Amino acid sequence: MDKVIVDINKRCFKPHLCYTAFYVAISRVKQGADLRVLAPQPGTGHFQHLKDLVPPRELVAWMQGFDGLSGAWSAAKAKEAYGIDRATRARNAWYTAPNRPAST
Repeated sequence: MDKVIVDINKRCFKPHLCYTAFYVAISRVKQGADLRVLAPQPGTGHFQHLKDLVPPRELVAWMQGFDGLSGAWSAAKAKEAYGIDRATRARNAWYTAPNRPAST
């Protein structure tokens, strides 16, 4: 898309804003100058709810698949990151990410 206007105000109705929707909305443009965000609604906390958004572990692993120098994406790196994440979570079964139910 050439230009995007997004509304990231806290919604009192479903669907509520989730990390994935936020990520998709802000990543549709190639330059930050082509992104506009609607002003916060009065009395809503000025986007404080965005701090509570948690990325899904699949997205985190996918992002870790990118090489920091070349920018090339590697399926092997992403799979490795996802496997490490799963192994870490298995070792630390007591850990539950904020706003997410414990895995069974």
